Amino acid sequence: MIKNGLTVFSHLLTTMIAGFVQTNDHITFKVNSLQNGQDSLDLLRDINRGLNDSLGLIRTISSNTDPGLYKD
Repeated sequence: MIKNGLTVFSHLLTTMIAGFVQTNDHITFKVNSLQNGQDSLDLLRDINRGLNDSLGLIRTISSNTDPGLYKD
């Protein structure tokens, strides 16, 4: 009877540990995904800032130039 109980407990413990490992892997993946998303957002903001700076220079050089799509 005790041997059966230990086997069940051992199986349960193994299953719980496997679940914890899998949950940890999912959390690690999500944290890495969020970090990559933040890096991409920062890059897009830098590109946008560069475009706005370039348009500002164009407006300074020639105030009658129509920036078209990028006027705002």
